[in-house]
Amino acid sequence: MASLLADAPALLTRQVPEDPLTALRAAGIEPVPWSGWLAIERAEAALGARLGRSVVKLADWDALLTAARSA
Repeated sequence: MASLLADAPALLTRQVPEDPLTALRAAGIEPVPWSGWLAIERAEAALGARLGRSVVKLADWDALLTAARSA
């Protein structure tokens, strides 16, 4: 919390893009659409079921992105 408060004055004067999706894409980042998030949830539930548990979170970016792209 102290770190956030220390950064607050600089953050208040920072320019924020009007459309964050456009800014992300301009930076070479492709956001995961809602269908991708739902696919991640399904993959985590399936992993948990295979392990005899409830949901098991995917632990690395590659697994998350692979699941998201399966949508």
